[in-house]
Amino acid sequence: MLAEALKDYKHTRATQVRLCIVGSWSSTLSTEDQASFKEALEDYSISARSLLNILNNVGASFSLEALRKHRNQECPCQA
Repeated sequence: MLAEALKDYKHTRATQVRLCIVGSWSSTLSTEDQASFKEALEDYSISARSLLNILNNVGASFSLEALRKHRNQECPCQA
C-alpha cells in the first residue's frame, strides 16, 4: 500500500509541468497578454529591469533574478 502510494506520487511529480514563479504568473494572463509577455521577453531592447517595472505595474511580484532566469531559459519552465 505505501509502496504503491510512493510510486504514484513519484510518477505524478515526474510528469507534472513545473513552472518557476514567472511562468506560473504568466499562466494566469489572458491569451493576448501571454502573447505580449512572450514578445517582451524576446525583445532584448527592453532591459530586464525595465520589463520588471512594467510587469510590477500590472501585478507581478517576482524578483529581477527570477525574471532574468526565465528570460534566459534557466528556470524549471524550460526543463
